[in-house]
Amino acid sequence: MDKAILCERLVRYLRLYTHPVGVKLYKDRSLVPRRARKETRNICQFISQARYQDRISVGYAEFIMCAIGASCLGLIKTPEVFTSGKAAVGRYCKNASVGKKFFENTFKIGDSGKQYDAVLIGSLRRLSV
Repeated sequence: MDKAILCERLVRYLRLYTHPVGVKLYKDRSLVPRRARKETRNICQFISQARYQDRISVGYAEFIMCAIGASCLGLIKTPEVFTSGKAAVGRYCKNASVGKKFFENTFKIGDSGKQYDAVLIGSLRRLSV
């Protein structure tokens, strides 16, 4: 099926107000078809830019400022501060044991270590996946 038709149907049937987003993970950054801008961003910003601005972005772990986002995609090993629950203490919960359960509810590829070297995120209509 043509990508444009697929995207149009997704928008119509799911009643989306923004562009559907595609995410492609690369084990080798040399295979990424675009160069990353050397600016710090987080995964949520990449997705918002794809949804609202029809933009394609590339992210490498060293330029992603959100450790939990980078670990969710397997760009880094999940830091101990998240696996222990300490990162949630004060802001989201009272103690580390509750914080640990809080973060266990988030699927993180990085729990099994770094798996990928780069991520390509963009409007599904424009992204070649």
